[in-house]
Amino acid sequence: MNLLNSTSSAIVAAVGLSFLAASAHANTVYYAEVGFGDAIERQLIPTTLAASTNEDIVSLPGLDPRAVALDVDAGKIYYTFGTSIGRANLDGSSQETVISGLLGGSGDIELDTTTDTLYFSVDSGTNADRSISRVQTDGTGLATVHTNTSLAPNNGGGLTYTINDVANISLDTDAGRLYWTSDNGANAGRIALNSSTLAGGGVTRQFTASGRADAINKMDIDFDTSTVYYTVGSDTQEVRSSTLGGGSITTLASGLGSPRAIGIDTTDGLMYFSVGGTLYKANLDGTARTSVSVNGSSLYSIADIQVDTTPIPEPTSLSLLALSGLALLGRRRV
Repeated sequence: MNLLNSTSSAIVAAVGLSFLAASAHANTVYYAEVGFGDAIERQLIPTTLAASTNEDIVSLPGLDPRAVALDVDAGKIYYTFGTSIGRANLDGSSQETVISGLLGGSGDIELDTTTDTLYFSVDSGTNADRSISRVQTDGTGLATVHTNTSLAPNNGGGLTYTINDVANISLDTDAGRLYWTSDNGANAGRIALNSSTLAGGGVTRQFTASGRADAINKMDIDFDTSTVYYTVGSDTQEVRSSTLGGGSITTLASGLGSPRAIGIDTTDGLMYFSVGGTLYKANLDGTARTSVSVNGSSLYSIADIQVDTTPIPEPTSLSLLALSGLALLGRRRV
């Protein structure tokens, strides 16, 4: 009987460890904070957002971290800061520089895990510096995907973009497409959403905002539903969604202040966005919104959000074996 109890306990422990290992990084939001402390941070959410805790994992004082990208399977986070790209383990350990000495200031960053390729934008310096490049995660193979000229396709209506901002890039690796925003400061800040192949060819304009009040600030895209989720700054101060072509615009949140970074979790149908030092969580349609104060300083600003959307998998073979063992033990006790 003691042997049965001992075996049962061991199996239960194995099941628990298996499920814990499978969901170790679920419900975690990573973000770049620029302005107050300059750091890469994460929000650990054990149950509700109200019960979550904030943790600095990489400190980058004075280096203006602008964006983060996740490789959860490899346990790595990549981030831009100054003229460099760095990476670390998801807990901030083993920090290293992937590449440095980039022209202009590094902006947004996205990772193609199928090819271990980082795509990043330059959104500071002169207009001629604004660009999108790519580099392998080991720091080799640096190449320009878009120059200032190819970032700003003419939309057929004579509107030429001077590229004062390349704050957003996004990858649809299944379709082999790259998306980005370009800003024409000379035309009331009308920010356009554009796309091309991952190599930079086939540039098309998805849509152009009517003016600064409708322009994309920060965005995230659900390519399965062809939906853009984005924040609008200026005087509008809203969180919106629309089709990739700019139609069917829906206001998801308003009246909260000026929203900035946004990240979506398509696995659970959730979005996270920031307003100053407050992090918000809501359903993708904007309902069931909750919030938590991350930092009370007016200088605190979240520049980019990435959500760990790793689904909790089905029980592993170890779990199934353990459950079978429990069933056998149950039958033996009868």
